[in-house]
Amino acid sequence: MKLFTTALQSASYVVIAYLAHYQLTELGFAIGALVIMCATLTMWLLNRKNVVNHGQARFIKPVSR
Repeated sequence: MKLFTTALQSASYVVIAYLAHYQLTELGFAIGALVIMCATLTMWLLNRKNVVNHGQARFIKPVSR
């Protein structure tokens, strides 16, 4: 999880710096906000389906028949 957030933050800084060169800083922040919202929704859905166990091995809950 920490690696994911660090990589996302670094990528956001690069995009903002790149767009700032073309005087489009606001667009960079808008793109960063959109990516963070999508990542948050994805992580929430994964946690809801019990695919991510915080700090433990990744297991999917077994289906009982």
